[in-house]
Amino acid sequence: MVATCFSPKRGETTNMISVIVPTYNKARLLEQTLQNILKQTYQNIEIIVVDDGSTDRTREVVTSLQSKKINYFYNSKTKGTSQSRILGINQSSGSYISFLDDDDWWNNKKLQLQHDLMINEQLDFVMSNYIVNDMVNNKKYSVCLDRFINNFSQEIVLAPGPFLQCCLFKKEFILKNMFLFDSAAEPSEDWDWFISISKKEPLFNNIKQPLFQWNLSTMSQSSNLIRETNAIEYILKKHFNYFQKKSNNQNISLQYRRLGGMFYKNKNFKKSKHYYSLAFSKYPFSIKNTILKYFYG
Repeated sequence: MVATCFSPKRGETTNMISVIVPTYNKARLLEQTLQNILKQTYQNIEIIVVDDGSTDRTREVVTSLQSKKINYFYNSKTKGTSQSRILGINQSSGSYISFLDDDDWWNNKKLQLQHDLMINEQLDFVMSNYIVNDMVNNKKYSVCLDRFINNFSQEIVLAPGPFLQCCLFKKEFILKNMFLFDSAAEPSEDWDWFISISKKEPLFNNIKQPLFQWNLSTMSQSSNLIRETNAIEYILKKHFNYFQKKSNNQNISLQYRRLGGMFYKNKNFKKSKHYYSLAFSKYPFSIKNTILKYFYG
């Protein structure tokens, strides 16, 4: 059951951006994130908070902000990030959609810059470069997405690139591809979704300025190595034919070797051996594959 606390859903509003924020038991971080969104220079926005069954002070935090721009929905049963995003999309009133997680951050001009580019070039979505704030390993670095502009489909099968949170989407484009949000791919659902939409040849562009910061902490879903490993395995199996079509044996071998390493870190040595062996069989010319095959395969 879903309950709404604030304003009801309205008809679609031209040029409004609906910002969808799924959240679960991160009341303190959520408050900072919502304040960050409210400071955007582009002010024709609504914020849709989808609380996935939190048991902390999430509802009180949202209420305390006293903003008419915020709509709050509560999942009485936990559904996961993908289903919470779908709920937010279905309740949105804007003609554009953007996503932000409850512990991440945007540059204050993010929505304005992306909206202007979207309008000027009539695009399906606009990405931006972003910053990774890796608090687990105490590292901070920038990620450039320019390489995706010339050949999105070939680049996306090499490795994850854009996040949903660094993009602004036409709502029409999101509605056409909403069914591609796959809960089984969490916490790597972004990579899975972008692989899926790359098959549709969307119109997009990238802003070179980093407008999004991904805060990776021990509380982040992506820091759960077991879930992340299972998700990567699922994605490789799901899109295997597409990987073969858009990539080559060397890259597929690299994906298998990466997965073997992840299973090894999880102490699942049987699966680790299996994927190291697959890596070698796909590309036996790699010295790394030969060494791993010798010791672990």
